[in-house]
Amino acid sequence: MQRFQYQYGDRPLEGYTIQRGVGRGGFGEVYYAISDSGKQVALKTLQTYEQIELRGINQCMNLKSPYLVTIFDVKYNDEGKPFVIMEYVSGPSLADIIRETPGGLGPQKTAFFLREISKGLSYLHGCGIVHRDLKPGNIFYEDGRVKIGDYGLSKSMNTSVHSGQTITVGTVHYMAPEIGAGCYNRSIDIYAMGVVVYEMLTGQVPFFGNSPAEVLMKHMSSQPDLTGIDETFARMIRKAMAKDPAERYSTVQEMVEDVFGSEHIRNSVSQFRPESLSIIAENLAKKISPQPGQAPIPGETPGSAPKPASGASGPRPASTVQSTGAAPRPEMVNDPLNLKQRTILAVLAAVMVSIGTGMLSGHRFMMMPHTAMMIGMILVGAKLILIARWKWLENLEDESGWLRHLLIAAIAAVPITMFINMINEKGGTWLAIAIGFAITDWWKLTSSNREQRVSLGQAFGAGLVGFIAAAIFNGQEAMAAGVVAGTCLVVQIWSAFSMTNSARIKFEQVQNIQDPLKRAAAMAAQAVN
Repeated sequence: MQRFQYQYGDRPLEGYTIQRGVGRGGFGEVYYAISDSGKQVALKTLQTYEQIELRGINQCMNLKSPYLVTIFDVKYNDEGKPFVIMEYVSGPSLADIIRETPGGLGPQKTAFFLREISKGLSYLHGCGIVHRDLKPGNIFYEDGRVKIGDYGLSKSMNTSVHSGQTITVGTVHYMAPEIGAGCYNRSIDIYAMGVVVYEMLTGQVPFFGNSPAEVLMKHMSSQPDLTGIDETFARMIRKAMAKDPAERYSTVQEMVEDVFGSEHIRNSVSQFRPESLSIIAENLAKKISPQPGQAPIPGETPGSAPKPASGASGPRPASTVQSTGAAPRPEMVNDPLNLKQRTILAVLAAVMVSIGTGMLSGHRFMMMPHTAMMIGMILVGAKLILIARWKWLENLEDESGWLRHLLIAAIAAVPITMFINMINEKGGTWLAIAIGFAITDWWKLTSSNREQRVSLGQAFGAGLVGFIAAAIFNGQEAMAAGVVAGTCLVVQIWSAFSMTNSARIKFEQVQNIQDPLKRAAAMAAQAVN
């Protein structure tokens, strides 16, 4: 489990206070920080290959363009550690926008981004600088303007074809074939731009592989699949991604002119309104990040900072950092139900499930001690799952997901075992409950961006698994099914939920219903729809 080196309130550099960590990459970590004078900045701490990073930053320190993220300064702390102070961009990256529209942005938005990105890239190239790590994660949208960020790998172009650089840099999915030979000039940015355009149109990069070497090999030997892509863009991508740099566009502006030479592209973009992107950016910001300067709420662990999620982003610094896929933390979600209200509903749900299980089972479960124990098992299990989800396992790197599934099941099943022993229930019951917990995707159920606040189907399915497991391991089927289903239900109710604008309007209409019984029924119906 990885944690950021600095936590909320730390002052690793004189004059700046850390608010939260927002991401990490191969060169270091990036934090959202506030200066003593109140200025919001992105603070990047360098951990590896400092000279490479600092060289690129020094070359770009005094560049002035509204299409580039501003680098303010590089300062050293008392320990001699360098920190890069950058502009804070309160908008999503192009990667976030692409994830929000997995089917692709369409020709109109793609052409708009191509034109706007070219302004910053042309400025860099005009200053004799090649970016070397151009990708959607380094391109940001804010208030109608597109900005290029992260100059850590940038390098001055010179007359020599080969660079003395001994470290292969950049991101493998956007690397031109010649990079492996140490060739760095503007043609590699043009190649990367072709990949970015492909990704904007299709929602995915052109080449995949089981290893970086396999991806690089495809860049050197394979052609991108252009099936279904508008012929204007297909022609541009084909030329931009030519294996031989001499066959590519000589400038990024040539790419733009080639695309905009088509009348239907020009007409489409002329009718495009950047406000539509601003709406997407605003929705992403609401889903992912707290407002600038917001600190962790009391009771939350400072420093267990959020990282941009798969499929979304909000206010964050403009830097090339690797997304870690975490969902927005509960305190960052604008849920119309506060924690107290969700807790009351969660307790009521636990009580109803426990009583209902007793009634359906038709045996000693109807006795008050057993019902009370089941309520306790559901609430304690749900609370431990949420704590493990948001604190203990938040930064656990587990691509398959099964490790964290098993860890959550173990964490929640331990106290439940104690409850079961207290009422002398069958020993296989706790194992069945643990299995039910292990197969449930708690990350999905607790995501604020889930499709609905409560999914009864998820709860029923989890309960059914618990029932079957109890039958196999000679446990009490009704108790296992009830605890697993009830816990699944309570976890969803307890978890913050980010409503869409239309759902929020409906919620407010329900709140205005005068009759308490009708209002409660409407709220319950809305929760599961």
